[in-house]
Amino acid sequence: MINKPILITGLPRSGTSLTAGCINLCGAFGGELVPGNTQNIKGFFENMAIREPYIKEFLRKNGFCPVGVKSIPPIDYQFVEGPFRENVKEIIIKQGYKDGQWFLKDVKLKLVWTLWQQAFPEAKWVVTTRPKAAIIESCKNTSFMRTHKFTDEQWGDWHDACFEHLLNLAKNIDVQYVSTDELANGDTSQIKGVIEKLGLSYNLKVENFIDKTLWHY
Repeated sequence: MINKPILITGLPRSGTSLTAGCINLCGAFGGELVPGNTQNIKGFFENMAIREPYIKEFLRKNGFCPVGVKSIPPIDYQFVEGPFRENVKEIIIKQGYKDGQWFLKDVKLKLVWTLWQQAFPEAKWVVTTRPKAAIIESCKNTSFMRTHKFTDEQWGDWHDACFEHLLNLAKNIDVQYVSTDELANGDTSQIKGVIEKLGLSYNLKVENFIDKTLWHY
């Protein structure tokens, strides 16, 4: 199963952390994850040891913004990188992986998805969805996003460019979608179906993990 990770991506502020937390509670191993802060109290569910060299560095080395905001690759951009699958597997094993399924969550995965699909062709992809206006408003009100000081028009252009990458991903790979507005409001029917398709077992702890009061702009 180590060759079949669950890869979770979407737009920033679209609920990838919420979704990853649910998947984690349902049995997928995440490794050493970034803890929460005031902007994301329950945790970011990102693996820094994998994120830094195999996502952010890919972008940086190719001349793009490492956090995927100020500049992102064109849809047809061809990344040229050496193989990294064995390195990633070594990291996750060192972090405690034994067997079963594991996940990696990062909003920037959508920008380098071709590299990850080449490395892990049997991966299962999960994409989060949230209305454009809600994502932009949340970015404008989140400390680590508003530092970019975009205008409303710039945020809109950025959103649309990122969304094109998600559309391109879905054209080439079978993805599972999670509508996070529904999930945050307590409708777990969709996430239950996704959990089943991922080969995991739904855990009722998900319903305690979801906190509508934290779902805001």
